Amino acid sequence: MDSIKHILVEQVNSNIMFFKLMYELLSDFTIDHWVALLASSLLMGLIIASSENVSSRIVLYGKNYANQPNNPSYIPQNIWERVFVRVHKITVPKKYFLHFYVFFALLMVINAFVEWNFNTNAFPQVNDFFASFYERFYTNYLTSEQNYKNLYVISNLLMIQSFRRLYECLFVSQFSDVSMNILHYVFGLSYYWMVASVNFGGILPYYIYGQSNNYKVELDMSDWLFIGVFLTYSMDQFQNHQHLAKLVKYTIPSFRLFEYCASPHYLDEIILYSCIMRFYLCCKDIRWIQVDFVLIWCLVVLNLSNSSSQTYKYYQDKFKEKFKIPYKLVPFVW
Repeated sequence: MDSIKHILVEQVNSNIMFFKLMYELLSDFTIDHWVALLASSLLMGLIIASSENVSSRIVLYGKNYANQPNNPSYIPQNIWERVFVRVHKITVPKKYFLHFYVFFALLMVINAFVEWNFNTNAFPQVNDFFASFYERFYTNYLTSEQNYKNLYVISNLLMIQSFRRLYECLFVSQFSDVSMNILHYVFGLSYYWMVASVNFGGILPYYIYGQSNNYKVELDMSDWLFIGVFLTYSMDQFQNHQHLAKLVKYTIPSFRLFEYCASPHYLDEIILYSCIMRFYLCCKDIRWIQVDFVLIWCLVVLNLSNSSSQTYKYYQDKFKEKFKIPYKLVPFVW
């Protein structure tokens, strides 16, 4: 009996030590680390959801989600499938997409307000709050004029992206009475929190130390090239969304690249975030921020590749032999 009690006490003590170590490890995490952990978890979830028949329904929304047949005879094979089946039944209206861009635009407005407030010192208490917030929750990287240029450009490109997408959701997109899974909704909010948080963590020290006024933003030809690509594909995505919104019901999209691939608007999104990633990768000595955005870019590519594949299948099932678009996402490639 004593030996059993001894074994149990040792087991309890080892568990306590494990949780203490985990607490000490996690308590040292900054937002940079949490973003990396969350992005990695979402990536793993997307990989699982893309490879399992049951769980793949979770990432669907809109027309793809609405056209999934219910199979009452299906019997989940394990606990994970039982969880996925239950989660699959929790939905929100697709028009909640608007929440993503309200949230994203709000975060970018906060970014701009913080910059203005540090430059003008209109509300000193707010400055003190964000200075202590940065010290407590972010990794303190060394600042440089080259990094500020790249982070400044990123902030402005994200501002453009957030408000353009918000405008589209309010005045362009036509949301039908279809649904998306609750996990897709949570994914979207988490994604835009990560995008804004990574940018905020990179640019905030320049506001705190007053260097946003001291450093000059001098762009070279390669900078202008990527900014030009970003603006070009931003306009292309806007026009593609306009085309989709104006489509007559039961017709196949045929505007420009829609003749060659089913989802050029998703390709636009990947190119936009690739341009932003280029400016992150041109920074020096901000390792975790760069890792975070590479993971975010991977999320964009994987999520939109899966969505384009589902959209292509939807068109094939709906239009059958009338559907002639040869590629899913990238013309002449896939």
